[in-house]
Amino acid sequence: MGSSPEPATSHLSPQRNPLSKLAILLGSVFGLICFACCGGTLLVEQNSKSEVFTDNDGVAAVGSEIAHFELPPGFKAKRAQVIKTMFDDVSAAVWETDKGSTIFLGRVAEKFDLVDSNFEQAMARVPLGASINRPPNYGSSGTTIDVEINGEKITFDIQELTMFGMPGMRQTSGVFPTTDGRTGIIYILSEQKAGTTSDEIENILHSIR
Repeated sequence: MGSSPEPATSHLSPQRNPLSKLAILLGSVFGLICFACCGGTLLVEQNSKSEVFTDNDGVAAVGSEIAHFELPPGFKAKRAQVIKTMFDDVSAAVWETDKGSTIFLGRVAEKFDLVDSNFEQAMARVPLGASINRPPNYGSSGTTIDVEINGEKITFDIQELTMFGMPGMRQTSGVFPTTDGRTGIIYILSEQKAGTTSDEIENILHSIR
């Protein structure tokens, strides 16, 4: 008699549930997203810096990184701030006198362009810009002064502000190229009777480099 045949052995692996495959795939994707977010956040934090200075040396250091200019007598360091991230680099320094005059110096990361660089837009972006008390321009008469800074002829606006027919404030503003080609900002506010004289303002502008 012949021996009975042995039962056939299947070499096929059991089929895996499609839902489990999907769960593994989604879990892997979610893990990668979490890793990327955490790593990106850590990278941004490591490359971000925000510093505030109120001492004379700190304000002077921030100002000198923006531009050099001759600070008239009587001005005291008020505040400076530097904000650096992976995507931006802005800074500002402020000096004031006991008589109410203010000098604001700022810089934004954008390359200076004689046509497109705009004082108001730059002032809105730079730190401390919104904190500067800028009186309204009603009853004002304006003039300009041309100064050569880092190879560019820059026109600064000077506004003589009057209130109710009485001498008021003088404000000077403009943007200029810094030594590294970025956009610098200067704003000067002075009380016309007791503040910085027009000659001192011209000296400040001509000393910028």
